[in-house]
Amino acid sequence: MINHVKSFVIPLALIPCVSLATTENKIFPVSESKSDQGRPNILFIISDDLRPQMGCYGYPAAITPNIDHLAASGVQFTHAYCQAALSGPSRGSLFSGLRPSASGYIHNDIRFRTAMPNVVTLPEFFGRNGYATIALGKIYHEGDKKQMAGTFNADAAMPEFPRAADSDYKDPHNVKLLNAHRREMIEKYGPSGTGGLTLGPVCEFFDAPEEEYHDAYITTSAIETFKQMAAENKPFFMGVGYKKPHLSFIAPKKYWDMYEGSEIPLTADSIPPLGAPSFTLHDSYELRTRYGVPKYGRFSDEYQRYLMRGYLACVSFVDAQIGRLMEGLQEAGLADNTIVVFCGDHGWHLGEMGVWGKATNYEIANRVPMIIIDPRTGKKGKTDAIAELLDIYPTLADLTGLAIPHTMQKLEGHSLRSVLENPSKKSNTIAVSEFPCPALREWAGVKTADNVRKEYFDHSLNDIEMRIRIENPDTPLNVFQNNVIGYTIRDNRYRCVMWVDQSQPGWKIIASELYDQTKDPNETINLATDSKQKNIVNKLTKKMWKILRFEQKFKRT
Repeated sequence: MINHVKSFVIPLALIPCVSLATTENKIFPVSESKSDQGRPNILFIISDDLRPQMGCYGYPAAITPNIDHLAASGVQFTHAYCQAALSGPSRGSLFSGLRPSASGYIHNDIRFRTAMPNVVTLPEFFGRNGYATIALGKIYHEGDKKQMAGTFNADAAMPEFPRAADSDYKDPHNVKLLNAHRREMIEKYGPSGTGGLTLGPVCEFFDAPEEEYHDAYITTSAIETFKQMAAENKPFFMGVGYKKPHLSFIAPKKYWDMYEGSEIPLTADSIPPLGAPSFTLHDSYELRTRYGVPKYGRFSDEYQRYLMRGYLACVSFVDAQIGRLMEGLQEAGLADNTIVVFCGDHGWHLGEMGVWGKATNYEIANRVPMIIIDPRTGKKGKTDAIAELLDIYPTLADLTGLAIPHTMQKLEGHSLRSVLENPSKKSNTIAVSEFPCPALREWAGVKTADNVRKEYFDHSLNDIEMRIRIENPDTPLNVFQNNVIGYTIRDNRYRCVMWVDQSQPGWKIIASELYDQTKDPNETINLATDSKQKNIVNKLTKKMWKILRFEQKFKRT
């Protein structure tokens, strides 16, 4: 049996580094050594709903030896951010190089090619430059999978995993329960009684073979594919997308057992920020749709620890797969010439502000783990430089010496190569993210379906709607449901959030938030209502509108 918590070893640098002046505006050629077989390979690893909660990010309760070793072997970004705290628009932005506001891909009911029919995606870019491009697991959002299959030009060594990871239940009792629940909802609501109405228990940790689980299976497939790539002697771009720790929290029992007797701390800040509008948070809708999860009210401390243990067990499951993956890369003889990128697609509240889930504009939902290893230079260390997932596309083009044609879309990110060469480099960069009004939308970013509301959320939504009406008497609820978007900018000290009513041609700012990350890293007090902070809010807002090219969108006052 494979030891799934064994750490791997990243080889030392094999070639001298290249001089890096003004890398943001120019693509430089990559030096080659005798060990290079043409251009470097790329292994891109992304984990769904993974926040930076592991040992290397200062959270010792998480058992993550392989991710910790990965971080120590390359450059670890301590302040990396997604462009939307939701899988579809976040991945759409990463793989297109465009911000959600530029592409129109702002929630999960939009499809990639519908929004961006002519965009050259990241894997397509490498495919056009002679790379074999392979996808394993969740790379694009699940709804885009069929539409985007043609953006990869080579097959993995093994067939695709035979079922959706969300249906990975092994316990016969849970399988029976899930099927019965699905029948009940379909009988009650017709064909619309599937999806968010028919989800199984929030946690399951069953004693079953690891290969029967999605993430272990795709790891095995990736290892076999490494062998094929080594034999073909052709550069490759391989995307490996792990589904966990996405809900439901399902993994082999051994990972649940790892946390037996562990002291798992609960968040100390479980109430909304003081002075924040009511519409900036949601009632943990994605979690509460799981079978048996309370549909209203605060979770008990005992239940919160149960949820935390489930989340962390899934993180440890992913960690084990990363250990296997890196070991397989090394055994195939590919590690010396393979750039590795590891990231999450967005953050996730684990009780912070009273929320369990993603889909907010706060730090906890937008900050992600990100690690980049270039074994040819061997550069290592932590960097506090602010980075965006949007930067991955131009960074990989830069590191592989590939020029981006002027006929392509103009990438909105910047190469991180200078930071990778000098992790201690001071940076004044910023990150910009966005998400529609969370309070009156499902976690997918769209208005809550009537049947889902009727079945689960009437009580909580009635409460939220009442508070919103009191706070915003001049703005109808349907505007919050359909037309209010929050835009947030993060610099080295502050996070500023501007909530915009886009229902009319002249946009209107209806609320603002400001948090001092130095003094208040948990974002507990909204400073935007303090007149002394007006200049900071205006400065950050002006910078954000310029980045988003929104200067002409607002009403003149």
